[in-house]
Amino acid sequence: MTLIEIVVGLVVLAVLVSSITVARGRFMRQWSEAERGVQAAKAVDRMLAGWIGNADADSIPVPSAGNLDGVEGCVWRTNWVSDPSATRIGAGVVRVEVLQGGKRVLAVDVLKHLRTRAEAEVGR
Repeated sequence: MTLIEIVVGLVVLAVLVSSITVARGRFMRQWSEAERGVQAAKAVDRMLAGWIGNADADSIPVPSAGNLDGVEGCVWRTNWVSDPSATRIGAGVVRVEVLQGGKRVLAVDVLKHLRTRAEAEVGR
């Protein structure tokens, strides 16, 4: 083997190793983001179950925000989403979003019964 063949072989090997290293880094980042999404989904599921399981008909806080229990660095927020179909049936659409560092990790839309004025007076 000549020196040129050895150098070419080392260059090819270096390119291969660097490609594998970059691909592994991307894979690990995607894995981490996916794991964070799974954790957020489980935490939001628990939070929604607590809200919906509450006897109070108006237990979903809208608009509101807070820290997401069980997922470090994530916050949740709720907002109304305009939906004429939901309004026709006496409901509203609430979007629950999970954010980490300003980036949305997860969003879930939930129907919420809108209490009429008569229902609110009876409940008092």
